[in-house]
Amino acid sequence: MWFKNLQIYRISDGHSLDLSSLSDTLKANAFAPCSQQDMFKQGWVPPLGKHSTEFTHIAQNAALITLRKEEKVLPAAVIRDMVEEKAGQIEAAEERRVYRKEKEQMKEEILFECLPRALRKSRRTHALIDLEQRLIIVDAASPTRAEELITALRQSLGSLPLALQQYELSPAVQMTQWVSGNELPDGWQLENECELRETGEEGAVLKCKRHDLLCEEIQSHIDAGKQVFQLALNWQQQLTFVLTHEGHIKRLSFGDELKQEAQDSGSDQLTLLDSEFTLMTLSLRRFLPDLAEALGGNKAEAV
Repeated sequence: MWFKNLQIYRISDGHSLDLSSLSDTLKANAFAPCSQQDMFKQGWVPPLGKHSTEFTHIAQNAALITLRKEEKVLPAAVIRDMVEEKAGQIEAAEERRVYRKEKEQMKEEILFECLPRALRKSRRTHALIDLEQRLIIVDAASPTRAEELITALRQSLGSLPLALQQYELSPAVQMTQWVSGNELPDGWQLENECELRETGEEGAVLKCKRHDLLCEEIQSHIDAGKQVFQLALNWQQQLTFVLTHEGHIKRLSFGDELKQEAQDSGSDQLTLLDSEFTLMTLSLRRFLPDLAEALGGNKAEAV
């Protein structure tokens, strides 16, 4: 239940969401497994799994939703080898060369033949819709995976004006200043991990783990022009996380006291999941405004 990554979207002013009817809306686009010829399928599933049939879990004016995606596994190298083998057989039998266009057709035929027998992999992506903060927070390490859920949610709702969370200050510049010795916000601490990069696509990259970030060695790299692109931080001794140069949160970890509080809430699994969701939501409502303040505030939407 505890989110590990935060891709944050702001719900545009003036747009409203009705959480009470959201479960029925998502149920109309429920997940169904791949048929024999489907390469992938995705749809909504109950976020609490076997513990509830509802397609949302609602508490504290917020909702938890879950998108499931199933994909067929067809390794590209295997398909390529099959195409080359078949092309070789044709060239030997007919004494002619098989060109690219014909190979592309072979590839499509082989894919069609292999799809019913392909292995399947499945994954679930969770999102928190927080109407109090007017945010949708996706638990995804990559923007691409987050956009899959956002696109599916837009399709289910028909309309969902969102903007990816942005800040007035550059996270890379601000993190570089913190590692350079500038004072962090109250209750924030540097951890012992960061990634430094030179500007430009071909710039050098330096990753530091279990390292004193305020030492002379790190400072010399900053003085040479490198910026901090990822930085491990501690917030109020309650959360540890890695902040990226785009303002995303990775490897989020909630404190042991918070997790123990959830464990102490009740003995059954449903109560535990509900408590985890509630505590996580309340924690993020305190943390995310602090994050925005540390980065100069939320960037105003373009008019």
